[in-house]
Amino acid sequence: MMETARKAVHWLLVPLLAVVITLWPTLSSGLTQLQTDPGDTLLNHYFLEHAYQHVRDAQLLNPDHFWSPNYFWPVKDTLAWSDHLIGPATFYGLFRTLLLDPFQAYVGWLMVTLGLNYIALRRALLIISPNTTPSWLSLIALITAFSPAITMQLGHPQLLSLFLIGPILVSCHRLLIEKEVESFTLSNWLMLGFWLLSNGIFNIYIFVYGCYGALICSLIHVIRRINTQRFRIHKGRYWGRSTGSLLAVIAANVLIYRPYLDSLKTFGKRPMEEIVSNLPKPASWICSSNHWLLPPPLKCGQAPEGWVYGVEQQLFPGWLFLILFVASVITALRLQSRRDQELRVWLIAVGVMLISCISIMDLSLWPLISRMIPGAGSLRASSRIGMIIILFAAPCLALASNHWPHMQNLTRRTITLIVGFTAGFCSILAIRSPSFSLQQWKEKHSSISDALIANNCDVFWQEWAADDRES
Repeated sequence: MMETARKAVHWLLVPLLAVVITLWPTLSSGLTQLQTDPGDTLLNHYFLEHAYQHVRDAQLLNPDHFWSPNYFWPVKDTLAWSDHLIGPATFYGLFRTLLLDPFQAYVGWLMVTLGLNYIALRRALLIISPNTTPSWLSLIALITAFSPAITMQLGHPQLLSLFLIGPILVSCHRLLIEKEVESFTLSNWLMLGFWLLSNGIFNIYIFVYGCYGALICSLIHVIRRINTQRFRIHKGRYWGRSTGSLLAVIAANVLIYRPYLDSLKTFGKRPMEEIVSNLPKPASWICSSNHWLLPPPLKCGQAPEGWVYGVEQQLFPGWLFLILFVASVITALRLQSRRDQELRVWLIAVGVMLISCISIMDLSLWPLISRMIPGAGSLRASSRIGMIIILFAAPCLALASNHWPHMQNLTRRTITLIVGFTAGFCSILAIRSPSFSLQQWKEKHSSISDALIANNCDVFWQEWAADDRES
C-alpha cells in the first residue's frame, strides 16, 4: 500500500500539481480566460477543431478537404502555411468525442500533453539512471518538463507535444554509454529513426530538434566505434518489426509533408542569415519576462545592447535547473572513477549541442550542422532549440544526483524533500501569466457573425487595427 501511494505521488500528484500551476489562469477562471494571447492560441485551436471535424465528417479519403480550410479561398493547401497539428488532434479529438465543447477539449488537450511530457521524461530518466532515488527523478522531470522556457510555449501550443523525446533520450543513452558499441544493433537504429520521425506527425520543430540531439549523440557513438575499431552492425532482435514501424512512419510523413514541399515553391526557403540571427545567444539562457515568481537575471528589453536579439530569445530554464546543472558539471569534474563516465559523456553531448547552436555576433556552427538535418532550413524561430537542450540535459542531472548526499534520517529527509519540491514548484511558477478574455472574444465573434447573417453578406474584410481594435 505504501509503495502504491509513493508511485501515485511521483507519477500522478507531482505532474497534476505542475499542470494546475501552469494553467492556473485558465483553470481558475472557469475557462473564461485562455493563455496566453488570442493570436496563436485561437489559430491552433482552429487547426485542432478543423482536424476533428475532418474525421467526424468522414473525410479521411479526401485529403484536399483537410489541407484547404475555409480561408484564403480559392488558394489550395493553405494549411501547409502553418502547423498541421495532426498528432495533437488525436488527443483533442478524444475530448471532443466525450461531448466537451471545443474550448473545454482544447484545455483538456493541454493538460494531457503537459502531463505526458513529465511522465515520458521521468520514465526515460528511470531507465537511464535506475539508481537515482524516485524523489530526485520526479524533481528533475518537474523542473525540465515544466521549465519556463518550455511552458512559455503556451503561446505557441503546437510546440508542446514533447513526450516522444523520452524514448529518444533512452536510445541516445545507449548510443553514448553502452560498453560494447556493437550492441547498438540495426534494429536499435531503426527504432531511433521511428521515434524521430514520429515527432514529425506532431510538429516539424520538434522533429528537427529531436534529430539534432540524436545527431550529436550519434556522432559521439561513431567516434567511440572509431576509437575501438568496431564497425560491425548486428541485425538485432525484432529488426523486421522495427523495419515495418519505420516504413510506416516514413509513409505517414511523406503524406503529411508533401503539401509543405509544394508550399516551398511559393515561399522559398528561409534565408540562413535570418535563421542564424534567431539562434540562441549566450545571454538568452538567463533572459526572460517578469512573469516568474523567481525572476531571471535579465528581463526582456533590459539586456545590454547586442546581448540578446532575434525572435523568441527567452530561454531562461529556471533557477533550480541552472543550480543543479552547475552542480552536475562540478560533480563530473570531481569524479575520478572510470565507472562514472556516463555523466561526463552526457555533459559532453549537451555541451556540444549548446556550442553548435549558439550564435555570437551572427557566427555559428549551425549552418554546417543543419545540413545534416532534414527540414532544418525551413525553421525561422531557431531559438526554440533551447527546449530540446533542456530536455537532453535532464539525464545529466539524474546521473549526477547519484553522487550527491542522501539524508538517512527520516526527519532530515522529509525536510529536504519539502524544501526541494517547494523550490522546484517555485522555479516553474508564473505569477503574471498573460491571458485574454475568451468570453469577450466569443461575444465579438457572435456580433460579427450575426451582422453578416443579417446583411446577407457574401464577402467581408476584417482587419486588426494598430490600437488593438477590430475594424
